[in-house]
Amino acid sequence: MMNNLIDPLFKNWHANAAALKKYGFVNGKWSTTLMPDFTLRVAVLGDTVSCTVFDEAAQAPYTLFLQPSATGAFVAKVRATVIATLTDMRDACFTQGSVYHQAQTLELIDKIAQVYDLTPEFLWAKFPTNAVFRRTDSKKWFAAILTVQPDRINRTGKKPLEILDLRMADPLQVDGINYLPGYHMNKKSWFTVVLDGAVSTEQLMTLMATSYQLAAK
Repeated sequence: MMNNLIDPLFKNWHANAAALKKYGFVNGKWSTTLMPDFTLRVAVLGDTVSCTVFDEAAQAPYTLFLQPSATGAFVAKVRATVIATLTDMRDACFTQGSVYHQAQTLELIDKIAQVYDLTPEFLWAKFPTNAVFRRTDSKKWFAAILTVQPDRINRTGKKPLEILDLRMADPLQVDGINYLPGYHMNKKSWFTVVLDGAVSTEQLMTLMATSYQLAAK
């Protein structure tokens, strides 16, 4: 349950799946004791956050704190405690703004969240713009979004490029134009695409479906 009291806390903040797991989230869900007899239940899907305050004694959701017109010391305490708890969680598990800038990169991340219920995992503190996506069952990566200098993938220019690495079923797919040898991956089983729109997001999602299946083994 969310309303204008909570939504502003997460506007322009992006979830970090690895940080959520470390924080205690399981399958995108987490709960904590808010105060005696009250539990805060939080769910994260992509970058969307929802929460419920549950009254354990009454065995029912407590919603009064969401009503701006509700006053009183207890309601105010619940409201303040919810905001403080969510703010602590946000600061530990979310990143403000986006580390990526290309429209296609942001669109792709949204599509992955919708289709696979996954968000990027930023695993390397030294490389804050490198992220992976992995299957929840095999734990194998099926996609990676990286930022590289153009000359690292035989492109010209000085501005860093955002690229996508996927597993491939057919090595002939690498044509050196739109489909490049896998960057920082086994070039026999991975390929790279520059996220500049040359390959449509729809086509990338089709290729990602194959990569996802290959990661099941």
